[in-house]
Amino acid sequence: MRRVFVLLAMVVAAFSTISAAKRVAADGEIIKTGWNFGPLPVVGFDSDLGFQYGVCCDFFNYGDGSDYPSYKFKINVEASTYTKGSSILRCYGDFKNLIPDGKFFYDITYFNAPKFGFYGYNGFASPFDANYIAGTAQADAKSGFNFMKRSQFRTVVSMMKNIRGNLNWAASLAYYHISIGQLDTDKFDSYAGQSTLYELYRYHNLIRENEAE
Repeated sequence: MRRVFVLLAMVVAAFSTISAAKRVAADGEIIKTGWNFGPLPVVGFDSDLGFQYGVCCDFFNYGDGSDYPSYKFKINVEASTYTKGSSILRCYGDFKNLIPDGKFFYDITYFNAPKFGFYGYNGFASPFDANYIAGTAQADAKSGFNFMKRSQFRTVVSMMKNIRGNLNWAASLAYYHISIGQLDTDKFDSYAGQSTLYELYRYHNLIRENEAE
């Protein structure tokens, strides 16, 4: 996985060396035209997920520059991962001229979380034992009791078109595919041999067999 992100970083660096297309207007203003690229590193921190690192890049198309600084369309791609195992692959696009007097948008995203928190159903009403979180229930070992694995693939497509003045109509279609399962103790061997809340829910049929994945 790290090799993939190194390769993506090299690709983004190569794009950044491409000169942005532009022209100079009569008043001296620089107007961007055609394709332009805006690569950036992805850096972040989440107390549950760890440090985030990766790359993202904006691809702009300004056409002949007649609408500058507005663009004809924009595409953003991101590939990033967290030190605790989660990762994000995302691509979205915003097209302002594909639909006359309207716009088109899409978002395709894949989230992977090999350690996803699961604390039961019904929120605050669920039984909660802080000993499992602190690890004292497993002596001094790390506790995986409230972890499971989850991945999500999401696709969203939407469009908007002007009717008159500030009146618009909009429509959207979304598709989600979510996969869940038992925490992979082969990958996280510090939790080997431990039971999890997800496992107990399955054992007591609170999560039925046809819902387990």
